[in-house]
Amino acid sequence: MKKTFKQSLPVIAGIGAIFLFNGESQAATLITANVDGAAEQSTSLGSISAATVVGTPGTDSTISTTYTISGLDLSAEEAGATNVSFKFTVTYVGSNSNNSNPLDVSFSDLGNVGVGGNQFNGAELLTISVSAPTDVIGFGGTIKFDGFTSWTAGNFGNTPDSQSLTYGTNIIEFQNSTDTSGSTYTVGSGFSGTLQAVNTFTAQAINGSNSMLNQDLQFSAVPEPSSAFLLSLGLSGLLLRRRK
Repeated sequence: MKKTFKQSLPVIAGIGAIFLFNGESQAATLITANVDGAAEQSTSLGSISAATVVGTPGTDSTISTTYTISGLDLSAEEAGATNVSFKFTVTYVGSNSNNSNPLDVSFSDLGNVGVGGNQFNGAELLTISVSAPTDVIGFGGTIKFDGFTSWTAGNFGNTPDSQSLTYGTNIIEFQNSTDTSGSTYTVGSGFSGTLQAVNTFTAQAINGSNSMLNQDLQFSAVPEPSSAFLLSLGLSGLLLRRRK
């Protein structure tokens, strides 16, 4: 008996559902990297290294460090993807809110990032940007930068020092009056648990002088759609065309 398109539609939908929810189309693998100004770094998966530094800390107003994350096992996302690597660049820019003259970015031995020294005061701004991932090797899908998940500020004194972070359309203020080791700000606590896909934030001291210690960055590995699933979609289109 010849089936109509309407009768065949559940079968086609079932084929698509199988491939849509199989291992190749599961939730993306998340990769978190922590970096600071001293090129000390860590990653939740694989290993990370500082590949290239452009600019001289303490001399230039813009410093860029390119990192390589390698040895990623993404075989859960794509068969055979057991040694994946990619690069991304973190750029620090120093400026002065009172005039247009840029100020030099400085890195301390502990990883603190400052402007015109190892710290920055109220007139000095530090902007930190992250590039989209490049040079992806060993993975046919996409690796994308999701955004910052946390920042750690440091060099708070025993007085109520405070700092603001401008992140997308948000301005966050926090202070630390007793602990001089640093204060951590987590994105989820200020944005209702959601991660904003913003690749830049600016830090400014409100009271006293502060610095940035490190940032947590989140990337996600998204596999390509299953070729079999795409085939089932194409089959649906052909049947619909014949039906018409």
